[in-house]
Amino acid sequence: MRQGWELSFITNMDDVVSSCIEHLFPDFYHGYTFKSVFKYMRTRGVSDRTLQPLFWMTSNSYNASDFEENFRWLTLDAREMLANIGHAKWVRAYFPNIRWNVVNINVPDFFVLSVNQRNVPIIMHTEAICDYI
Repeated sequence: MRQGWELSFITNMDDVVSSCIEHLFPDFYHGYTFKSVFKYMRTRGVSDRTLQPLFWMTSNSYNASDFEENFRWLTLDAREMLANIGHAKWVRAYFPNIRWNVVNINVPDFFVLSVNQRNVPIIMHTEAICDYI
């Protein structure tokens, strides 16, 4: 990795890539996409008419006070589930790096496409990404 760079991974929840990254790069930040957290909540029965707009406002909060204000409007079930995931995993206000200085590579899609088409072990793809960065 280049001098002075910090590496962060934002992945989908419930996929193999997510668990691999936690084991391969335990010292780096690992968060989840907003869409995958929202999907996770809905597939586990947390849903109502107001969930989507409230969730997006909450997850996109850039400071802790806005986050706390938006978070309290979510249902109790949603708050409990999101607290169990951990705010640092899905809320912009708790993202550890500078958000406007982030290189975005859609790693899960990259892995799926590469593995399906080339039949190469996932560790080689991870090494290629590290070399690129």
